[in-house]
Amino acid sequence: MATAELIDIRGEKVGEVEIKDEIFNCEVKLYLIHDVVRMQFASRRRGTVVIKTRKDVNASGSKLYKQKGMGRAR
Repeated sequence: MATAELIDIRGEKVGEVEIKDEIFNCEVKLYLIHDVVRMQFASRRRGTVVIKTRKDVNASGSKLYKQKGMGRAR
């Protein structure tokens, strides 16, 4: 088993801990670290984004859907 140092908030060594090789002796998968960091940043966002719809835009003039190819009668 490997050992790791325990360090307190002030940066002083407090003790040592034994680490099991079955858990911590494996290769680092960078894509998992990337996914966790992105998830944490996404959870920090406020989520106050608002997208205007056709009724919110003043005199937009854009069509709701194209005239042909939608399968709807005129």
